[in-house]
Amino acid sequence: MNYSFLFLFFIIQKIISQKICVNCRFYLKNNNPNNPQLGKCSYFTKKNDNSIFLVTGEYDKNVEYYYCSTARMSEDMCGEQGIKYEEKMKK
Repeated sequence: MNYSFLFLFFIIQKIISQKICVNCRFYLKNNNPNNPQLGKCSYFTKKNDNSIFLVTGEYDKNVEYYYCSTARMSEDMCGEQGIKYEEKMKK
């Protein structure tokens, strides 16, 4: 049996199945398209209060989000395993 083929197959499967932030529906692009590493995660806000104005029902447009790198380093957020990851919808 060709074990090198099996090894290569498992490596490719691991790469394909990785939860990468830029492929997540919660990924927000930053203002610099040349640096996707500064993207933020819309799942985790820095504020813990309601981001909806209770009088008008409108969302606060000044909500700040954590960087994806921060969310992936914290096990209280997404963590290395990407527990909140949801794949983007195909257009």
